[in-house]
Amino acid sequence: MRRLVLLFSISTLLISSCSNQTESKREANNEVKYEQKSDVVKVATEFDYEMKTVLAKDENCKAEPIECSHVAIAYPLFLNQNMSNANRLITNSISDMLGYGDVESAQQTDLQIIANKLIADFQSFKKEFPDTEQVWSFRLKTSIAYSDEDKISLVFASQSYTGGAHGAVNQVYFNFDKDGQLLKIEDLVSDVNSFKAIAEQKFRHKKNIKEGQSYSDAGFDFANDEFRLPANVGLTDDAFILYYNQYEIAPYSSGPTFLIIMFDELK
Repeated sequence: MRRLVLLFSISTLLISSCSNQTESKREANNEVKYEQKSDVVKVATEFDYEMKTVLAKDENCKAEPIECSHVAIAYPLFLNQNMSNANRLITNSISDMLGYGDVESAQQTDLQIIANKLIADFQSFKKEFPDTEQVWSFRLKTSIAYSDEDKISLVFASQSYTGGAHGAVNQVYFNFDKDGQLLKIEDLVSDVNSFKAIAEQKFRHKKNIKEGQSYSDAGFDFANDEFRLPANVGLTDDAFILYYNQYEIAPYSSGPTFLIIMFDELK
């Protein structure tokens, strides 16, 4: 088992460059830092990858890059041919997060084109409403939450604002096998019903939901008022992370909810 957490500074990325780059890693004091040169990040051989960055900025804005409309994305590109499906799913998913999932498929896989499009759309909006104080942004970082010889768990953490009352913060997990196929919860646990029962117990305890109280009465929106697992379940070295994003089961004001189920609890 190996765990590798990859971090990057949005502001540093924006100030450094506004073009695709391949980042390398340097580990010191248990923190991974990036330098401006090409290298391949090593995990298990099946999951070798490069960290890619996509950067874009409103060049009409003369302030510091972080104060302008901007896009900053860091994501892995797997090098093994078997992982081509995973690469496609990752880029398409990021395109969806940016709000351009309906563009032509050839463009959807080119995240620089998508990032530039968001900036162009902002500039068009700015021309129509020149007095607006809005600043659009999309920032995403990727971490490798877990990997072994058979599977890898990625977590995408994003922040975005493209108008409206408030922005969006999301966390998305992808679990892939060594052939680049998405793993379902049934592939990760032997007894899904027991797993769900543990998750429900933890959820009710965390949210102080009394015995017999319905989820709707407690302010949560589950279909048919029945508990369900979140759309995003990830792995760490010793636990499952269950993550409900904003709006998934509750209003924006409630924020996200996460649960931790240790592997030992499933024995």
